[in-house]
Amino acid sequence: MRRLVAIITAVCALLVVPRGASGASAPIGSPVVFRPADGTTLLFHGAGSFHGTLEVRRTSGGLAVINHLDLDDYVAGILEVPGRWPMEALKAQAVAARTYALWEKQTGHWRRFGFDVCSTTTCQVYAGADAERGSSGRRWMRAVHDTAGQVLLYKGKPALTRFHSSSGGRTVPNEALFSEGPLPYLRGVDDPGDAVSPLHRWDVTFSREQLEEILRVGIGLQGSLVDVQAKLGDKHVVIRTGGGRLDIGTGRFVSAVNTRAPKMFPSSYPGQRSDGKPMPLTLPSSRFSIESTSSGFVVHGRGYGHGVGMSQYGAKGLAEKGESYREILATYYTGLKPSHWHGSRSMRVEVSDGAAGVAISGDGTFGVFAGDDPLASSTIGVWSVATRGVRALAVSPPTGYTLPLVLSGIRAPREVFVDPPERGGSIDVDFVVPKAAEVTATLRRNGRTIASGRTVTEAGEGRVNVPINPRGLPRRATYRLELTAFDGTARVAKTADVVLSRPASRLLPIAGASAGVVALLTGVTVRRRKRRRPQSLAIPDRGQLSPEPHG
Repeated sequence: MRRLVAIITAVCALLVVPRGASGASAPIGSPVVFRPADGTTLLFHGAGSFHGTLEVRRTSGGLAVINHLDLDDYVAGILEVPGRWPMEALKAQAVAARTYALWEKQTGHWRRFGFDVCSTTTCQVYAGADAERGSSGRRWMRAVHDTAGQVLLYKGKPALTRFHSSSGGRTVPNEALFSEGPLPYLRGVDDPGDAVSPLHRWDVTFSREQLEEILRVGIGLQGSLVDVQAKLGDKHVVIRTGGGRLDIGTGRFVSAVNTRAPKMFPSSYPGQRSDGKPMPLTLPSSRFSIESTSSGFVVHGRGYGHGVGMSQYGAKGLAEKGESYREILATYYTGLKPSHWHGSRSMRVEVSDGAAGVAISGDGTFGVFAGDDPLASSTIGVWSVATRGVRALAVSPPTGYTLPLVLSGIRAPREVFVDPPERGGSIDVDFVVPKAAEVTATLRRNGRTIASGRTVTEAGEGRVNVPINPRGLPRRATYRLELTAFDGTARVAKTADVVLSRPASRLLPIAGASAGVVALLTGVTVRRRKRRRPQSLAIPDRGQLSPEPHG
């Protein structure tokens, strides 16, 4: 009989604990995929929150984290321009970013690495769900929503919608910088709207000694520096030394200066923009001329970035003049108009690479899978993934993962005084759980939910706050407080009674105070009368001592 009970217990344990789950790390040979339940946003610790799934895979440099999500959710996570900018400029950016992502995907350049587009300036800056926060994030979300699914097509395919920060007054044709050659919609165009950019024009001054030292370290310059020459639009910089002449590409010159100047002369470079803020780079673009002076050189530059396609500041300037996002896009992408995309909407974005370990959780339940095989179909808490051996992954569940879920150490106030009544109040409920869980506290009366609060916590001590709106509540009543914990599979609950009290109106405390002041003043008057007329037995007016509140 005992043997039969032991067998049944073991079988039940296998049914309760998800496949592959254990209290310690376990080796996995395939990518680990985190799939959120409906309404859950995943958190990649140290990187931010993300919609869609997160895949952790082994690479030659460590661990790569890839975000799988819908196209418009991806665009909502783009962090390229301030959300406070004019709405039409934001819409133009949304269409350009959506189109560029699809262009990257169709080229297949990143496919061999397991994703469609990167998350840095090499592609376009992607910050995930954190980009949606605050008033700026909400405005950006509106621009994404208002242009949902809209892209720019060229011959039925997503166009190469390059963009940059500031053109300096005229954009650059694609063939001037990039290997795709000339494209009819990426021509150089005048850009008067870019005048609003703080980097529309910029100047950087070097002493002869500074620039000589920078070029000596940056490009291996030999001999003393005599002169440096460049005209706006030139592809080369002419450097003259005591030993002769050296021609180098503007790109190499800019790279050497931007790399070395801040390290060698950190108090001088980068300099300041026209609005007094720090410049992003010592030389923000390769569109410049160089002037020789008696003491050194002045680089007179224009714009920020490569200069091809849409100028973001130019779009801002055009929007401020009243142009629509369609007109703005037509200015920079000649002959193209927004149309709806009917192809695949899935995107794979690399959000991290080279890490030795990552930690992922969520603000609700999610599943953890080894490829398509479930490690935990529904779970809560921080899961860790690290490298193991040559090509394996070590997966660790949250603390206490295999323990049963219980609620203990519950502390809640027996009575809460809600004051001032129009602002409401809150209840803090403390608890202890042995494993990660979603904990919800709910106040009910007569079967009706009055207030609730929710938190996701790791194993240990926790607290959930319940905000209370006192509107329509009786002056004093008893409520049932229900505390529920859910670990993804099991649910437990505890209950207690809580009394909520609130004053009938704001006037009572004020009125009471007024009465007290009147009484105090009356008492002073009585004492003064007694001192002046000690023989008098006159009784002061009762109205001055009335216990009823005044006014």
